[in-house]
Amino acid sequence: MTREYERALTESEKRILRKQIEETKSSIPKDVGLIILKVLFLSVFAILLYFYPKIWLIIILSIASFFMLWFLYYEIPDLIRLPKFLKKKGEVIENGIVRVNEISLDRYIKIANFEDEGNHYIVEYNGMLTLIGGQEFVGVRKLKNKIEQIEILDPEKTGIYYEKIKKTGENLNPYYVFKNGISDNLVESQIWEKLTNRNPFPGKLEDLDEFIKEDK
Repeated sequence: MTREYERALTESEKRILRKQIEETKSSIPKDVGLIILKVLFLSVFAILLYFYPKIWLIIILSIASFFMLWFLYYEIPDLIRLPKFLKKKGEVIENGIVRVNEISLDRYIKIANFEDEGNHYIVEYNGMLTLIGGQEFVGVRKLKNKIEQIEILDPEKTGIYYEKIKKTGENLNPYYVFKNGISDNLVESQIWEKLTNRNPFPGKLEDLDEFIKEDK
């Protein structure tokens, strides 16, 4: 059902990382300009308040200043760390590791946007069930009978620099779709406890028919 292995980056993956680096570099002047603009606005606000200390003006400019300072609080450290991050990402192109989690499946049940953590899937393969999904499956609507969760990491495996879901094989239609979450009965069931352990166990999708009937 699942197989995890590591490999070197393909030329296609290297090109993707190079493109991301170039796009980020090209956006730096714009980001610096926006930070300078915010600082200038804050200076103008301070001058206005000094010469026109009106209550209504103080309230408006204080609110605007609060949001600008909030953005600057995050933007400036991110900008300072960016060159080091881009250098590290460039090194990953040459010596990074690709970790692949390969998942084979025959059928599946979809749980749409489960607990705001992206789509989850109860998958069946050769009489075994397991649960997959999460934020990395955002944008994935349907599955094929082979899924690869791909992560590009640095050699020390301390950071993920790119990730994607790759689907190959036949398109599969879901056995059922839980569109509005799952019931408390399913959450409290033994089968759900086994699923959330994320380890394959013997079973079939029909084992969830009682919960599907409840959901309809």
